[in-house]
Amino acid sequence: MQLLIANSGEFAQNVQLTANFNNGRIQVKKINEETSMPIEGVTFELLDANGKQISTAITNAEGIANFENLYPGNYQIRETSTDEHFILNPETFDIVVEWNKTATKTITNSYKKGSLKIVKTDKETAKPIEGVSFDLLDIDGNIVQTGTTNEQGEIFFENLVVGKYQLKETRTSKDYVLDTKITEVEIIYNETTAQTIENEKKKGNIQVYKVDKENHKITLDDVGFELYSKELDKLIGVYTTDENGQIFIDNLRIGEYELREITTKKGYEIGEDVNISVEWEKTTKVIVENAKIPNPPKKLPKTGF
Repeated sequence: MQLLIANSGEFAQNVQLTANFNNGRIQVKKINEETSMPIEGVTFELLDANGKQISTAITNAEGIANFENLYPGNYQIRETSTDEHFILNPETFDIVVEWNKTATKTITNSYKKGSLKIVKTDKETAKPIEGVSFDLLDIDGNIVQTGTTNEQGEIFFENLVVGKYQLKETRTSKDYVLDTKITEVEIIYNETTAQTIENEKKKGNIQVYKVDKENHKITLDDVGFELYSKELDKLIGVYTTDENGQIFIDNLRIGEYELREITTKKGYEIGEDVNISVEWEKTTKVIVENAKIPNPPKKLPKTGF
């Protein structure tokens, strides 16, 4: 700026005065909409009143981005990129800059979110299991949500911030073994992640002893049996007694079974079907008796006159 000073004397004097008009500032603060914590690494562009880009700035660890050396006037702020866990804010914000002042603007971001569907099934039958409880943990092991499977064996965890999580089974159905394995899952933006987790049913064993009905010290080898599962309604296997008259069947699902004799030793009757209950981590011992086929009555000699 140049100012001319004149007086009634013999001379006039030119005086140079300097004033800075581009000393306005804009400070943008970027925070999490839910927690109000600052968000680092968000890029903004500064536009003039005509929408022409003037400069860009990136938020620091305090969530602050600064624009300096601005002339008074109307400006616009627009977000161009953000942290991968947040939704880009689509708004354009109008800001007025005044001489030698700092205009401030706080802008929020919402988390990207998704959902998780857990399906809990029987390892062998794929049937759903009700009443299984899970903790959903963040990557640091903190509990985010908890839930228990419904009749369809399902749990829905909703409104989850995108990223990696862990699933920990905390309680299961009384007939199943608790799965102690930690399952990792990843939540994707605007999607439902599905995770099927299997449980193994508790198991037990059966020990069969095949003996003579009248004398249990007499064991019967080479006697054939079929074992049926009442739960599964199917044949489990065909077995034959060894030289000691025994059959050992292991790794059976707990529950009710039927042992059916299909072949036996010569001279013996086929035995009746036997109902057996298999219990967890136990061996159910079953003694199956066979009666000898009775000898036919002796024919009396014919007599007559």
